[in-house]
Amino acid sequence: MTKVSEFVKDDLINSLAGVRACLLATAATISEDQRFTPFLGDWSVMELLAHIAGWDATNLQAVRDIQAGTMPKFYSQYDTDWQTYNATLVERYRKTDFSEQLELVKNTHKELLQYLEELQEQEFERDHGLRNGRSKVTIARLLESEIEDEQTHCMDLEDFRERIQRNAS
Repeated sequence: MTKVSEFVKDDLINSLAGVRACLLATAATISEDQRFTPFLGDWSVMELLAHIAGWDATNLQAVRDIQAGTMPKFYSQYDTDWQTYNATLVERYRKTDFSEQLELVKNTHKELLQYLEELQEQEFERDHGLRNGRSKVTIARLLESEIEDEQTHCMDLEDFRERIQRNAS
Protein backbone atom coordinates (compact mmCIF):
# COMPACT_ATOMS: atom_id res chain seq x y z
CA MET A 1 0.00 0.00 0.00
CA THR A 2 2.80 2.43 0.83
CA LYS A 3 4.32 1.94 -2.61
CA VAL A 4 1.05 2.87 -4.30
CA SER A 5 0.58 5.88 -2.01
CA GLU A 6 4.16 6.99 -2.61
CA PHE A 7 3.51 6.90 -6.34
CA VAL A 8 0.35 8.93 -5.83
CA LYS A 9 2.18 11.51 -3.71
CA ASP A 10 5.06 11.89 -6.14
CA ASP A 11 2.76 11.88 -9.17
CA LEU A 12 0.50 14.55 -7.69
CA ILE A 13 3.35 16.82 -6.61
CA ASN A 14 5.11 16.43 -9.96
CA SER A 15 1.88 17.10 -11.84
CA LEU A 16 1.19 20.21 -9.74
CA ALA A 17 4.69 21.51 -10.45
CA GLY A 18 4.49 20.68 -14.15
CA VAL A 19 1.14 22.28 -14.83
CA ARG A 20 2.13 25.38 -12.87
CA ALA A 21 5.33 25.68 -14.90
CA CYS A 22 3.24 25.51 -18.09
CA LEU A 23 0.80 28.10 -16.82
CA LEU A 24 3.50 30.57 -15.73
CA ALA A 25 5.57 30.10 -18.86
CA THR A 26 2.53 30.72 -21.04
CA ALA A 27 1.46 33.75 -18.99
CA ALA A 28 4.95 35.21 -19.41
CA THR A 29 4.57 35.05 -23.21
CA ILE A 30 1.56 37.37 -23.15
CA SER A 31 2.71 40.86 -24.03
CA GLU A 32 2.70 43.50 -21.33
CA ASP A 33 -0.08 45.50 -22.97
CA GLN A 34 -2.31 42.37 -23.22
CA ARG A 35 -1.91 41.19 -19.60
CA PHE A 36 -4.78 43.42 -18.46
CA THR A 37 -7.09 42.56 -21.37
CA PRO A 38 -10.04 40.37 -20.38
CA PHE A 39 -9.99 37.06 -22.25
CA LEU A 40 -11.67 34.61 -19.88
CA GLY A 41 -15.03 36.13 -19.09
CA ASP A 42 -13.99 39.36 -17.38
CA TRP A 43 -10.63 37.95 -16.27
CA SER A 44 -7.31 39.11 -17.66
CA VAL A 45 -4.01 37.29 -17.15
CA MET A 46 -3.67 39.22 -13.89
CA GLU A 47 -7.02 38.01 -12.53
CA LEU A 48 -6.30 34.46 -13.65
CA LEU A 49 -3.00 34.50 -11.76
CA ALA A 50 -4.73 35.96 -8.68
CA HIS A 51 -7.29 33.13 -8.92
CA ILE A 52 -4.48 30.56 -9.00
CA ALA A 53 -2.70 32.11 -6.00
CA GLY A 54 -5.97 32.16 -4.08
CA TRP A 55 -6.62 28.49 -4.72
CA ASP A 56 -3.08 27.64 -3.56
CA ALA A 57 -3.86 29.27 -0.22
CA THR A 58 -7.32 27.68 -0.16
CA ASN A 59 -5.94 24.23 -0.87
CA LEU A 60 -3.18 24.56 1.71
CA GLN A 61 -5.82 25.29 4.35
CA ALA A 62 -8.05 22.53 2.95
CA VAL A 63 -5.24 19.97 3.27
CA ARG A 64 -4.80 20.98 6.91
CA ASP A 65 -8.57 20.76 7.46
CA ILE A 66 -8.74 17.28 5.92
CA GLN A 67 -5.87 16.11 8.10
CA ALA A 68 -7.77 17.39 11.14
CA GLY A 69 -10.86 15.49 10.03
CA THR A 70 -12.90 18.59 9.26
CA MET A 71 -14.55 19.50 5.98
CA PRO A 72 -12.62 22.24 4.18
CA LYS A 73 -14.46 25.53 4.68
CA PHE A 74 -14.59 26.46 1.01
CA TYR A 75 -17.06 23.64 0.29
CA SER A 76 -19.75 25.63 2.08
CA GLN A 77 -19.26 28.49 -0.40
CA TYR A 78 -20.04 26.60 -3.59
CA ASP A 79 -22.21 28.23 -6.22
CA THR A 80 -22.22 27.81 -10.00
CA ASP A 81 -18.60 27.19 -11.03
CA TRP A 82 -17.41 28.72 -7.73
CA GLN A 83 -18.11 32.20 -9.17
CA THR A 84 -18.55 34.05 -5.88
CA TYR A 85 -15.64 32.33 -4.16
CA ASN A 86 -13.38 32.87 -7.19
CA ALA A 87 -14.33 36.57 -7.27
CA THR A 88 -13.36 36.85 -3.61
CA LEU A 89 -10.01 35.16 -4.27
CA VAL A 90 -9.27 37.37 -7.26
CA GLU A 91 -10.05 40.50 -5.26
CA ARG A 92 -7.85 39.36 -2.37
CA TYR A 93 -4.84 38.12 -4.37
CA ARG A 94 -4.78 40.50 -7.37
CA LYS A 95 -1.74 42.73 -7.75
CA THR A 96 -1.32 45.64 -10.15
CA ASP A 97 2.23 44.74 -11.19
CA PHE A 98 2.87 41.61 -13.28
CA SER A 99 6.19 40.82 -11.56
CA GLU A 100 4.54 41.06 -8.15
CA GLN A 101 1.67 38.86 -9.33
CA LEU A 102 4.08 36.23 -10.65
CA GLU A 103 6.06 36.32 -7.43
CA LEU A 104 2.91 35.85 -5.36
CA VAL A 105 1.81 32.87 -7.50
CA LYS A 106 5.25 31.30 -7.17
CA ASN A 107 5.30 31.83 -3.40
CA THR A 108 1.80 30.47 -2.72
CA HIS A 109 2.61 27.41 -4.83
CA LYS A 110 5.93 26.91 -3.10
CA GLU A 111 4.20 26.97 0.30
CA LEU A 112 1.66 24.39 -0.83
CA LEU A 113 4.27 22.08 -2.36
CA GLN A 114 6.55 22.31 0.67
CA TYR A 115 3.69 21.33 2.94
CA LEU A 116 2.73 18.42 0.68
CA GLU A 117 6.33 17.19 0.55
CA GLU A 118 6.32 16.87 4.34
CA LEU A 119 3.20 14.70 4.43
CA GLN A 120 3.38 10.94 4.84
CA GLU A 121 2.59 9.10 1.61
CA GLN A 122 -0.54 7.47 3.01
CA GLU A 123 -2.02 10.85 3.99
CA PHE A 124 -2.88 11.64 0.37
CA GLU A 125 -5.52 8.93 0.10
CA ARG A 126 -6.48 8.54 3.75
CA ASP A 127 -10.22 8.46 4.33
CA HIS A 128 -11.05 10.80 7.22
CA GLY A 129 -14.76 10.12 6.77
CA LEU A 130 -15.36 13.42 4.97
CA ARG A 131 -17.94 13.46 2.19
CA ASN A 132 -19.16 16.05 -0.27
CA GLY A 133 -22.43 14.50 -1.30
CA ARG A 134 -21.43 10.93 -2.08
CA SER A 135 -17.83 11.81 -2.97
CA LYS A 136 -15.01 11.05 -0.59
CA VAL A 137 -12.96 14.15 0.28
CA THR A 138 -9.24 13.32 0.32
CA ILE A 139 -6.08 15.29 -0.19
CA ALA A 140 -5.44 13.40 -3.44
CA ARG A 141 -8.86 14.29 -4.87
CA LEU A 142 -8.46 17.92 -3.83
CA LEU A 143 -5.12 18.12 -5.65
CA GLU A 144 -6.43 16.29 -8.72
CA SER A 145 -9.06 19.03 -9.02
CA GLU A 146 -6.38 21.71 -8.80
CA ILE A 147 -4.34 20.00 -11.51
CA GLU A 148 -7.38 19.79 -13.81
CA ASP A 149 -8.23 23.45 -13.20
CA GLU A 150 -4.71 24.62 -13.95
CA GLN A 151 -4.50 22.45 -17.08
CA THR A 152 -7.68 24.10 -18.32
CA HIS A 153 -6.32 27.56 -17.53
CA CYS A 154 -3.01 26.82 -19.24
CA MET A 155 -4.98 25.93 -22.38
CA ASP A 156 -7.05 29.12 -21.92
CA LEU A 157 -3.83 31.15 -21.87
CA GLU A 158 -2.47 29.32 -24.91
CA ASP A 159 -5.71 30.03 -26.81
CA PHE A 160 -5.51 33.71 -25.81
CA ARG A 161 -1.91 33.93 -27.00
CA GLU A 162 -2.87 32.37 -30.33
CA ARG A 163 -5.78 34.82 -30.77
CA ILE A 164 -3.41 37.72 -30.10
CA GLN A 165 -0.96 36.38 -32.67
CA ARG A 166 -3.69 35.85 -35.29
CA ASN A 167 -5.03 39.37 -34.75
CA ALA A 168 -1.53 40.82 -35.09
CA SER A 169 -1.04 39.15 -38.48
